[in-house]
Amino acid sequence: MSSDSPPVQAAVKVSGLPPELPRRRIVKRAARGSKGGGDGGLGENGMSAEAEVKVRAEVEAPFRAFRLVIFGFLAASAGLATLFVVPQLIGALGGAPNAKPLEAVLTDLGIDLGALSLLLFLVKRDVDAREARYSDGREEKTPSRRVWL
Repeated sequence: MSSDSPPVQAAVKVSGLPPELPRRRIVKRAARGSKGGGDGGLGENGMSAEAEVKVRAEVEAPFRAFRLVIFGFLAASAGLATLFVVPQLIGALGGAPNAKPLEAVLTDLGIDLGALSLLLFLVKRDVDAREARYSDGREEKTPSRRVWL
């Protein structure tokens, strides 16, 4: 190597890559070469296509899975509460001796049904958004996002 050549060209000559390639391609080829030859089914960023789709979905809609779990369990809880209010309503309508007043039972039933309907709406909205995201075929095309150095 001559002392008048730039350091980038010297690094290129040492690595065995042609000197006319820009530095960003050198870094990309060096990273690809460090995986033991072939990419082994991995993309340019070192992730499988499935992992890249999952990461992209999480970036587009953070905490969707967490929301689905929480809203689903809360909806189940509201459904159980509604189920337990039905015998109280029957007792209040039938005039049972130790029954809660009808107004209190109707208030409980309204709160439970309102919570159940709201939570089911939120679950359905998240499920529909997830299905729309996967039905448009973007998970199969996953365009690569490159970071240039």
